[in-house]
Amino acid sequence: MFDAGLVIDWSARSTASPKTPVADAIYACGFSQSGIKHPQYFRTRHACFAALITAIDAALSRGELFFLGFDFSFGYPMGFVPAVTGQADAKSIWHYFNQHVRDDADNRNNRFDVANQINARLSGVGPFWGCPAQMQFDHLPHKGSARRDHGFAEFRATEIASKTAQSSWKLFTTGSVGSQAILGMSYLAQLIDRYGAALHFWPFDGDIPSRGPAVVIAEIYPSLFTQPSDAQLQHRNGDAIFQIKDACQVWRTANYVQHITRDQWQGLHGADHISDPRIQAEGWIVGVPCGPEP
Repeated sequence: MFDAGLVIDWSARSTASPKTPVADAIYACGFSQSGIKHPQYFRTRHACFAALITAIDAALSRGELFFLGFDFSFGYPMGFVPAVTGQADAKSIWHYFNQHVRDDADNRNNRFDVANQINARLSGVGPFWGCPAQMQFDHLPHKGSARRDHGFAEFRATEIASKTAQSSWKLFTTGSVGSQAILGMSYLAQLIDRYGAALHFWPFDGDIPSRGPAVVIAEIYPSLFTQPSDAQLQHRNGDAIFQIKDACQVWRTANYVQHITRDQWQGLHGADHISDPRIQAEGWIVGVPCGPEP
């Protein structure tokens, strides 16, 4: 279905990752119709963004239907975005973050400050929570149990359907994905500023185009895909990078997207389902089946 693509396991690190590849950093894996490429390791978000710009430019020049997947939430539970931005458009929160997030070339960023500022504007305590113990904020509790009366659901419909995805409100400690989302969404806004109509954000822009030149940008969850196993990839490739779980996961995700057919895509999440108001407000993860009542 796709001519080529790139899937990215994102990271919210506040310092540059080590020179030698490590876990919990940024990994990307490209694919084309001829096969899956070798996973790439990036020390900073800026370096990764520069590489994906190069990939997008090349794909558009070749007239390809190009898939770009990011491992972070593209949205929040219903009601949050209009409460913050005053707009119903789910993408408006991406532009809000792009205006307020500072993400330096060495990965230093102000994501906790931004979350604290948003919490301060809303009722109750929360919804965002979690930050390092040495950091103190008036409106960002360290524990999720300290939140109350903020009025938003804990999970999006797609997170519930996936059965294992974490809440986007959680910004720190094991399994947290909220920090990646705050930083990542700001880059989605930058892509809009750069490429405009050449981009198709799924599911917000409806069913995917039938052909290129176009870039389909979607939310992925690499933990969904389990085959081939880490051990099989390590044995097959004999490469040290496959000793790292993140590298194996982006390879498997690229392999999944490369092989999916349009019929399979429609069977998992057809146009009649992605038009549901909740999905349009919250987003959806590629590979998680949609139901008529998400």
